[in-house]
Amino acid sequence: MAMVFAADQQSTLRWFWLAVIPLWIVMALRELSWGGVFMPALSVSEHGPYFSSSQLWYRSYIVPMLVAVSLLVAVLFIKAKGPHILKYLVTTRQLPYADIVLVILAMIISAGAEGHMGLNFGDWGHMLVLEEMSETAAYVFLLSAQARVGLALRHYSPN
Repeated sequence: MAMVFAADQQSTLRWFWLAVIPLWIVMALRELSWGGVFMPALSVSEHGPYFSSSQLWYRSYIVPMLVAVSLLVAVLFIKAKGPHILKYLVTTRQLPYADIVLVILAMIISAGAEGHMGLNFGDWGHMLVLEEMSETAAYVFLLSAQARVGLALRHYSPN
């Protein structure tokens, strides 16, 4: 969707959407354990195979790559006059607050299902299923937020 918006928008908004694309790529790579799912499974349980990025030869390059991508996104966001775009979304009351809150909530649930951030939901059943469902929900809410922003920016004119 970000690629479609980037292709259809005027140049200022094109840079804004180009700043979003690397974020989706990083999320997709993270969901694939940085490519670990293409390696042999480390173990298999009744819930399915377990994959990890620990066996990847390039694992030590992932964090530096994330730093570089973050810098790229920041540069593109500044080039796109992103703060002005965000101000427009806030002042016109078109920032998708509900989607943002739901993304955060879904990711907290995902973290709790994995036992991260000091969260532990105990034994509610299949924590792997809860984790994957909450991550899927987070991605759906992110996609919804992106669509709402795209619709809101149809009427945006850069200064």
